[in-house]
Amino acid sequence: MLSKETGISKAALSRALGDCSGVNAQIRSAAKAAAEKYCYSGKQKKDFPLTVILPDTPHYFWDLSLKGINDALGPLKFRLSRITNLHDFSSLEQCIKKAVSHGVRALILPVPNQKIADLLAKFDEDIIIFQLCEYRDIINSFQFSSDGYSDGQRLAKALLSAHGYAQQNLYSESYKFAKIPYAVLLDSYTQLSSERSEGFRSVYPEEYILDIIEIPDNFGRLLPSVLARLITDKGLSRFELLICNDGILPAASATIKKLGMTGKAFCAGYEYQEKSQNERDRNICVTVTQDIYSESFAAASAAAVYIKTGVFPDRKKFVLPSSIFNYKKTAGSHVK
Repeated sequence: MLSKETGISKAALSRALGDCSGVNAQIRSAAKAAAEKYCYSGKQKKDFPLTVILPDTPHYFWDLSLKGINDALGPLKFRLSRITNLHDFSSLEQCIKKAVSHGVRALILPVPNQKIADLLAKFDEDIIIFQLCEYRDIINSFQFSSDGYSDGQRLAKALLSAHGYAQQNLYSESYKFAKIPYAVLLDSYTQLSSERSEGFRSVYPEEYILDIIEIPDNFGRLLPSVLARLITDKGLSRFELLICNDGILPAASATIKKLGMTGKAFCAGYEYQEKSQNERDRNICVTVTQDIYSESFAAASAAAVYIKTGVFPDRKKFVLPSSIFNYKKTAGSHVK
């Protein structure tokens, strides 16, 4: 009612009434005036339908996410919907419509690409969305911002440092004569992965970046085969590093094996797996581990605050852990 009366989105109203940051004075004043006029307290009913939508594979990833959500919500009840493939947009849309028809007022789910973001935008007026990570600005959503550009820079510095170069020496003539690995960047062209690519390229010597390969949405189980073919078709057989900006390190490692380049080429980048998953993988030299449990816990905690108070909490109260960089010297590597 307040949203229609004021013309202010539900998300902005919620932040204004909750005295959160990121709301200008005019909107805050209009929101509070409308709340006072209609005697709106912001308190929600105890029965507040909430649905969590997650894919059912890979289990190590989403089970960890679900544990974080369970731990954060505690006694609050919610409905879990699992989808075989999150990229199956018709199934996802049907799942959300079904939730809305059952009176669901909030969703917790990841937003990994543009199509899903566009799909969620259709439901802005009906539900509140709590995203595990930021993809793009969606009205009526609570999302966490991560600095992909900075992460990309850190990854580039970690790789160059492993080859004996300090940041202050990167722009001297000496690096041109060094054995810096020729890199190929894998980019899904989501906002986050593209920011990582830009950050990486701002530090890593340009002449050692052979190309950027756009990863198709529908990789599925054929990913190593498809990726190997993309690399071959582009004539990038002299690459020595695959930089994975979107959590596909295991597939990149399998691609290296498929190309028969184990011991000659390596991959580095971002993933959500626990470190133990890759301790025996000879093709991975640098892993940026992101804490999916903590991200999920934070998103669910924000949802719990909203359910109890009727307003979005201040993002400053939810501090996500920074990525953990793990470098290991790979067998057969030329790393100094």
